[in-house]
Amino acid sequence: MNYGLDFEAGNDTCPLVGSRADPTKHVVPGSASTPTFIAGNLPEFVSTRGGDYFFLPSLTAIRMIAMGTVDPT
Repeated sequence: MNYGLDFEAGNDTCPLVGSRADPTKHVVPGSASTPTFIAGNLPEFVSTRGGDYFFLPSLTAIRMIAMGTVDPT
């Protein structure tokens, strides 16, 4: 979301969920028939309050648990 080159947006981040320090501009590239659109002073639409990492067992571990060779606790 913060890597604009995937969408040919240069250094711009995603205007909806991209993380920005300041309200900035977002450039929507145009084409031969559509002009370039510049949206300025965009506010933050999403604020992150925290995050978690969730780990799941691998398929091998699930098979071992199912066969009873490993105690899942």
